[in-house]
Formats: sequence, C-alpha cells, structure tokens
Amino acid sequence: MSRRMAYQKLEETSVACPSLQDYNVFIVGYKGHGKSATMMNIIRDVEYKGAAGYKIEERTHEKCTFYDTPGFGSLDTTDSHVLRVINAKANAVGEVHALLFVLRYSRITSSVISLIRQLKDAFGPDYPKRTIIVFTFTNHEADLKLADYLNDSPPEFQKFVGLCEGRVIMLENSDFQTGETAASQIVDMITNRMHSEPLVVPWSRLNACLWACLDLVVFVISSSWQGLCHLYRVVVECCGDVISSSWRGLCHLYRVVVGRR
Repeated sequence: MSRRMAYQKLEETSVACPSLQDYNVFIVGYKGHGKSATMMNIIRDVEYKGAAGYKIEERTHEKCTFYDTPGFGSLDTTDSHVLRVINAKANAVGEVHALLFVLRYSRITSSVISLIRQLKDAFGPDYPKRTIIVFTFTNHEADLKLADYLNDSPPEFQKFVGLCEGRVIMLENSDFQTGETAASQIVDMITNRMHSEPLVVPWSRLNACLWACLDLVVFVISSSWQGLCHLYRVVVECCGDVISSSWRGLCHLYRVVVGRR
C-alpha cells in the first residue's frame, strides 16, 4: 500500500469515528427555575425527571455532555454546599466548554445578582465568556419583549449579559415541540459560536479550605500515630528495663538465700 493510500484510509477512518463527547456543558440555576426541564428539552427525552437528591445527572446529546446540577436556593441545604459539589465535578471533568445559566423570565432579584458573583468561585472569574443565559417560563410574560426586559433589569445584570456577549435564549419548557428550536439554537451556540478558550476550573476557595482541613487532619493523625509509636517504644523499653532489673534482683536474692543454707 502506498503512503498516499494509507493516508487516505487513515483520514477516512478518522471521519468515520468522530468524538461523541467533545463539549462539557453545566446547567446551573435556582431550584424551580426549569433546569431539569431545560435538560429534558435539549436532550429530547420527555421521560427525563432530573437528578435525585443532590447528585449531578449526566446525559450526552450531539457531541455534548450535559450536567444537570443541584439547584440553588433550596431549603434542604446551603448554596455553599451546592457550589462545592458543582466545583468538585467541574474540576474532575477538567474543561468546561459552556454554562447554561437558567433563569425564570421574571424580575431580576438581588439573589440572582448574588448567584452571578458566587459562580465565580465555582467556575473561575472568566465563566461569563462561556455562558448562555436561558430564560424559562416565557409564556407568562409573552407581552414583555426581551429588549425591554433587559433594559429594565439592574445595571449589574446588564453588565453580566454583556460579558456573556449577548448569548440569550428564550425557552418555553412547557411545550416540548416548540422547545426543539430553542434547544437546537443552544447546541449550535455551544458547538459553533464560542471562540474563547474552555474554562479550566480551579478548586474553589471553599474546596481548597476543605482540602486544607483534610490535610491538617491527616497531619495530626500521622503525628499522633508517630507519637503513639514513640510512646509505645518508650514504655516497652522501660518495662523491659524494669522486668530485667526485677529478674536480676530475684536471681540475686535466690542466690543469697540458697548460699545462706
């Protein structure tokens, strides 16, 4: 086989076996804002019900692996715990290619602004460069145009939209059929319209502190074990000396008593 034919065959093999999981995409947002429904719409699985408890559910669709994360604002846990769970998973994945920030299409509250700041600790300060804002429950505000909505939103949220380079999607999750178009737009944005480098997620300050505490515990246990081992050796040596001395004393006493007889 000639070199040219071998190269053509290798090229055909490469085309025939494309990578199935090129993009890691995290879906984040408040509990009850439609994260799991957004996942359902994107992966086109009407049976999808979301992750159980505080686990992160994974699904693959069109070269993307989507991670449905626990919701913020839950009464059962703290947002700090949710951030740690998300950060640990993102760190384990290695590269994050996109974030879907799911928001109910209603008034932007101070808690939303706070979450925008907190997500820096989970994904790093540059995460808006890889973020798509997904507005859900849009049928409840059908008369409110997106441009007017954004103009009336707080300045910090407007700045956030600018950092996201205007990537905003309106997704009505209650209608599985009409949601297909928006879902296709999301996948197209992820695979074709993001040109910045993927996020290489560092450990968050919370997880870094946690690992530091674990290191300290391991050090204390290790030091304590070394101390216990040293104490054991000292006790054994002391006991050995005492036993040896006592034995020599008994032997000497025996010889004295026997000698007197």
